Amino acid sequence: MSDANELAERVEAARLTLDAATAQLKTILSGGERLPRAEKVQVTDGLADAFTAVRNARDALGTLERVLASPAPDDE
Repeated sequence: MSDANELAERVEAARLTLDAATAQLKTILSGGERLPRAEKVQVTDGLADAFTAVRNARDALGTLERVLASPAPDDE
């Protein structure tokens, strides 16, 4: 049962990471248009970081979902 709990915790951690990255991305996108041209370079770097975090979180969730969906190995 601890394996199932550990997986559930990992799924929740990945979901929290995804939520945080999504919020970060929305903040950067909404503020980016108001910035002077020179500062948009920093926004671009922030966007790249946010997209990477979202992609990593989605990948982690996908992996965990596949693990959870696969049949449990036979205990011998």
